This record gives sequence, C-alpha cells and structure tokens, in this order.
Amino acid sequence: MRTLIVFDRVNKLLAILSLTPLGTEIIAEYPAANNTTATSRGPWPAGLFKSDKLVQLDGEQADPNGPYGEWFLRFVVPDRDGVDDALDLYNDGLPDKNDGPGVGMGIHAGRRDGVDSQGRSGYERATLGCIRTTTEAMDKIATLEPPLQLVVLNLSS
Repeated sequence: MRTLIVFDRVNKLLAILSLTPLGTEIIAEYPAANNTTATSRGPWPAGLFKSDKLVQLDGEQADPNGPYGEWFLRFVVPDRDGVDDALDLYNDGLPDKNDGPGVGMGIHAGRRDGVDSQGRSGYERATLGCIRTTTEAMDKIATLEPPLQLVVLNLSS
C-alpha cells in the first residue's frame, strides 16, 4: 500500500488516498486552503512533491491557535527556499534558511481562532505559502507511514 495526499485548491480539500494494485481508496478528506500573505512567494505550485520531515511541536508551540498547531509536515518544493523566515524561530526540524534549496513549505494547522487581514479564519487563514488544514487532518497525517507524497491540483471545477 502507498499513501498519497492530494490537495485540491479549487474545492479546498485535502484527501488522503490509499493506493494498491487493486485500486484507490479514499482514507479521509479534510478542508484545506492555500491562501497566502502579500509577503509570501505565492501559493504552492501544482505538481508532485515528496515529504522531507514530519515535526511534532510541543509546549506553547503546539497551540491550535499558534502558527502551525501540533504538527508540521515539510516538503521539498523547488524554488521555494527562504519563504519560511517566520519558522527560523525554531531549531527543531522546521525549515529555515540553512536547509538548502527547495525546503521550506509544508502542511500544517494552527490559527484556529482569530482572523487574518482578509477576515479569514481556521484553515482558510493566510500562510507564507503553506497549505493550512485542520488539527484533525494533521493528527491523521501524523499516523501515516513516511515518506509521503503530495499532489497539488489547480483544476477548475
């Protein structure tokens, strides 16, 4: 069995799929968005990406209202290194400017309550380029066996 995460930007959906020789099964679906701040390098590009590391935050960093929530799944995304300067506060596996090319985007929750400058909250709240989803989605992702792959779709419905 192989697990695949699919992010559908148009439908604001993060799906976890199980791929086997006999077919594909949807394990779970969660709301997710990729709204970005004006200071980011923009939204996640379409394509296939391999996970680099799953980081579990602790203490106050794991707050559902903090920037990331309890989990941060980081990916290698070409030409996106350096977008994560806000993450340089942490020296525990989260991406930073010393990580090398293309490491610096991820999937995470956080910012559950409160709103961004556009009035969006929860999974729709803006990021510096990461996909934001729910705590429940990240708890499920944390149970999956690495390495994980992400497909980002930009299809219109």
